[in-house]
Amino acid sequence: MQLIEIIQSGQFVIIESSIVIAADGGTIAFTLMDSQENEHPFYLDRRIESKTRNHFYVNAYPGFADALYIGENLTLLAAVEKVIVQN
Repeated sequence: MQLIEIIQSGQFVIIESSIVIAADGGTIAFTLMDSQENEHPFYLDRRIESKTRNHFYVNAYPGFADALYIGENLTLLAAVEKVIVQN
């Protein structure tokens, strides 16, 4: 199953201990574990003046060469915000 399909189906968990929020609140890094227990490093762009605010990147920080842009995803955004609010 492709990573986007995993996210849309809700077959993942966010590893709570992996969440790191930038000091300025601009980017949130976390690890997503899929149903096969594969871990994927994710980054949520929260930079104030960014054109990709609330969009996701995989593998590396937004703007880095290894960053894979996957765009906006409301399912994943809701899951991240839920975990952050709980902690």
